[in-house]
Amino acid sequence: MNRQEVIKAVLCEISDETIVVANIADASFELCMLEDRPRNFYMLGSFGMAPSIGLGLALSQRERVVVINGDGALLYNLGCLPTQGRYAPQNLLHVVVDNGAHGSTGYQPTATSAGADLARVAQGCGLEAETVQTLPELQESVRAWFAGKRLAVLVAKTREMPPASAPLVPYSGVQIRDRFTKALRS
Repeated sequence: MNRQEVIKAVLCEISDETIVVANIADASFELCMLEDRPRNFYMLGSFGMAPSIGLGLALSQRERVVVINGDGALLYNLGCLPTQGRYAPQNLLHVVVDNGAHGSTGYQPTATSAGADLARVAQGCGLEAETVQTLPELQESVRAWFAGKRLAVLVAKTREMPPASAPLVPYSGVQIRDRFTKALRS
């Protein structure tokens, strides 16, 4: 499985009302390429902050919020996990695409490539977390979360490289903000 397959699997399960926040670079580019929608928040900066933004949205909105993050970005802002554990909103799912590499900067290995277990770290922060290795496992876990399972962090182990590059998000930061804000108000 690769990041695009993970994103596609998540998109197959969400409703029109679901809010999706994607980490900078490839995750945002691929989300936009696969299903551009106003309730997607594409990160163009602020590396590592997607789970923090997702947490704020989950605490302030009734809709379900899905964060699509990478292992490198999560390791960069590991402090988001104890905060997420403290507030534990049941409408937030943090999907970590763990390819063992910093994809945005040239695929240098992350700590997960040497055995660091992000699901166990999340569990240590009081969160329900699990690791999946296959698309059927991923789909089952996402469906279970939408059905009310108390899963907070889902680590999807993937191959290092996606099959192809996705184009840049065609919106400026201001355009992303404005259409996202409008979608939340409607």
